[in-house]
Amino acid sequence: MVFPVYNDVNDDFGTVKGLNFAGKLYLLLYDTDIDVMAMTGKSRTSRVGMDFSKKHYHQSRNPRGVCFYHNQKNRVIDSQGNISESKFDAESYLLGIRYLTASDTTFILSTIEMEPDLAALK
Repeated sequence: MVFPVYNDVNDDFGTVKGLNFAGKLYLLLYDTDIDVMAMTGKSRTSRVGMDFSKKHYHQSRNPRGVCFYHNQKNRVIDSQGNISESKFDAESYLLGIRYLTASDTTFILSTIEMEPDLAALK
């Protein structure tokens, strides 16, 4: 996928005048769904992620995921008003369970774990 960011097109996504690329690969291995996703471009830092979901019973799945962020920016303002910027690589993890009832209601319970620097940016 090509995702442009210009003055009047997707300008809330990130740095303006940037062209971004993203892709997703979907695989099915036995009863496990596997997704691999990646994004890079001028508007945001590069990132790659993977998730998989194993079907345990007819109505339940157990999704898991991981995402890696490259050159994530962190800006800090000190007590004198000086702005400093640092870059770091980060990762986040997801673990959960989904249950589908007979009446097609889905219950989702999940947790996400982020590195402290990345969680502060959200």
